Amino acid sequence: MPTISRTVPTGSQWVFEIKHDGFRFLAVRQGNRVRVFSRGGHDWSKQLPAIVETMQALPVHVGGDRRRWALDADGSDTLALPHSRPLMRSPEMTWSGPMTDFEKAQHHVNEGRRIVAEQRARVADLKAHGRDAYMAQQDLQLFEDSLAIFEDYLAHLQRQQVR
Repeated sequence: MPTISRTVPTGSQWVFEIKHDGFRFLAVRQGNRVRVFSRGGHDWSKQLPAIVETMQALPVHVGGDRRRWALDADGSDTLALPHSRPLMRSPEMTWSGPMTDFEKAQHHVNEGRRIVAEQRARVADLKAHGRDAYMAQQDLQLFEDSLAIFEDYLAHLQRQQVR
């Protein structure tokens, strides 16, 4: 049963997901054209230029369903900030999430590498014990593909920081 906790469970038998309040967007790239849609199907491309530019710079054709959240001046995530359109381009506010923030991207890449390593070990263990590893292999492929896209994105962010 899902339970709210102040600490993250440990051990290999636990499954958990840390949740942040935010908005869900679907970014779609076709050729060099990128559009960002809200859950309700509204085009937010003009309001979220950082996502559009980042998606255009990726070396692959990709669609990404990502959650976005905002950080206030203290670095706390808040759901209220995105409701105020004038704040969307405000220098006092930082949009955060997989598509805009280098440090978070690096954290997610490191976490992704850990998950891929654990999943590889799980597949090997299943095979070693003569058990069906098909679904675990499918999960591993998804994790590896996602990690490759994230690593490409992180490299793009690093190139932007050098400029």
